[in-house]
Amino acid sequence: MKKNFKSETQDELRNIMLENAIQGQLANQKKSVGVFVVLALLLGVLGAHRAYMGEPVWMLAYIFGTVVCAPLVLIIVLVEICMSSKTISKYNENLEKEIRAKTMLTYCK
Repeated sequence: MKKNFKSETQDELRNIMLENAIQGQLANQKKSVGVFVVLALLLGVLGAHRAYMGEPVWMLAYIFGTVVCAPLVLIIVLVEICMSSKTISKYNENLEKEIRAKTMLTYCK
C-alpha cells in the first residue's frame, strides 16, 4: 500500500509540475487583445498586428496592399488634377444654367 500511495503522490506531483510548466509557457506566449487592437489601430496598414500574431504572410499582404493602393490613389488624384479644368468647366456650365433658369422664373412671373 505504501508503494501505491507513494506512486500516486509522485504522479500527482508530476502532474502539478507539468501543469505549472504548461501554464508558465502559456503565460509567456499568450497574446493580448489590447496589444493587438493598439497595433491594428496604429500600424495596421503595415500588418503589425498580424506580425504580433506570428503571421508574417498576412503582414506582407498588408504591406503589399498598402503599397499597391497608395499609388493607385495617387494615380487617381493625378488624373483628377489633369481633368480638373474639364470638371470645373462642366460644373460651372451647369451652375450657370441653373442660375439662369431660376432667374428667368423669378423675373418672368
